[in-house]
Amino acid sequence: MFDSLEPTAQPIVSPLLRTALLACEQALQPEFQVVEFGAACQKLGSLLQGMGRFEEATLWHTHALASQPDFAKIYAGVGQVHLLQQQWQAAEKAYRKALQHNRNCAEAYWKLGAIALQQEQRPQALQFWYHALALEPQKATVDGHIRLGHAFYKLKQIDHALACYRRAIRLKPNNPDAYRALATVFTDEGRQDDAIATYQQAIEAVDNPGWAFYQWGVLLRQNHHIDDALTVFIEATQRDPDFPWTHHDAIELLLSQERWQDAITLCNQAIAIQSFPWAYSQMGRALGAVGKRDEAIACHQTASDLRGWHACKQRNYQFTQDWFTHNIPIWLPLLQEWINIPNIHALEIGSFQGMSACWLLDTVLTHPTACLTSIDPGVQPEFTINLAKTGADHKVTQHVGNSHVVLPKLSPETYTFIYIDGCHLASHVKQDGFLAWPLLKPGGLLIFDDYLWSDPHYPGQDPKQGIDEFLDTIHHHIQIVHHGYQVIARKTAPTPC
Repeated sequence: MFDSLEPTAQPIVSPLLRTALLACEQALQPEFQVVEFGAACQKLGSLLQGMGRFEEATLWHTHALASQPDFAKIYAGVGQVHLLQQQWQAAEKAYRKALQHNRNCAEAYWKLGAIALQQEQRPQALQFWYHALALEPQKATVDGHIRLGHAFYKLKQIDHALACYRRAIRLKPNNPDAYRALATVFTDEGRQDDAIATYQQAIEAVDNPGWAFYQWGVLLRQNHHIDDALTVFIEATQRDPDFPWTHHDAIELLLSQERWQDAITLCNQAIAIQSFPWAYSQMGRALGAVGKRDEAIACHQTASDLRGWHACKQRNYQFTQDWFTHNIPIWLPLLQEWINIPNIHALEIGSFQGMSACWLLDTVLTHPTACLTSIDPGVQPEFTINLAKTGADHKVTQHVGNSHVVLPKLSPETYTFIYIDGCHLASHVKQDGFLAWPLLKPGGLLIFDDYLWSDPHYPGQDPKQGIDEFLDTIHHHIQIVHHGYQVIARKTAPTPC
């Protein structure tokens, strides 16, 4: 990682070199005479010089002239000559001898690490390099310290990992990667105060600190310090206005607090940076809330167009809310195999204004024999209007009613993919999963929305709880193909529920 073994591809094989080295090693015994040792060093140096190994030769000539030999350096030199001959065990023994004489011999640690790596003993190599860098931190780049820290963290050696990241920061205090790595370990280990302190340190040290503000705000938000998180996000939009994700999360919190005008202001700032689809979606939500329906619809059409769904604007779909288009980059690769394929049957639970239904009809269910079944307890006026604009509303079968009543009436193993976006109470979404599962064909996809959503009005009933309980029950029969705000599972085999 930091130091490879220097010898040439072919080891130096020289009886004279071996004889001279043996003489030096014998002269190192307690009863040695300085004159005899000096002569042995001189001879070894001359041999190395004749082989073109001038650096090693100079070292041995220097030892020959020393009145008080430095045993650590001498044994390190012995180890180096053994390395030239690829005598790994002898070299290791010599370097360990060097450490017996001087525990701070960085060269010995470096070479022992290289030897351990040569012998495929990576954990031992990492330990040796760790000690070497404690003595000579400047011998590795900042990236080298960080990579060593990553290696230790992978081995669950937390203190060593933290020390490596801190060395990287000392070497280059404005390097953002070191702060990221250090804070990530703190977060993973539950040391959130230390993580926040690291982000605060980074904010003062690095250029463009928006990412540090963002991660700090995320930690606060996860711990339900919503007002503090919003303060951090908003400060970030001022300190590093070109970092977009602090705008994103600040707007989300403003929307949750129904601070519509503040949200619109930040949306405009984000759009000025770049035409982010999410900024238009958020803007549409805020505009709709203040009664600007047509402007909200236009924003959602723009967001959809930016995400590649051009038909939304072309056909003038009337969506006043957008809870769907952010899923398009995830769905499109997964549903690609069924685009314009005959007899693809899809099922969605929860349709609202028909945004997901229209996208499916425009993008995936394009074959004349493909069709969609929709279940919703109530039909929004926009649902019928938008479906008509697709020109494919004849492909849609609507069921108005509770999913728990409708699902048992549908035919088993009929649907290629099923989208569950109905009632979000844990108990309800769990039951949706169990009732939908027999309807899904083997190889088909089951898509759960809002996996990470939480409703403070219903504590203990988060969708995640119900989805996890369902997936745990059938885990032998599924393959998770996406796990994020949505969870998408492929049915690998039929199973009774």
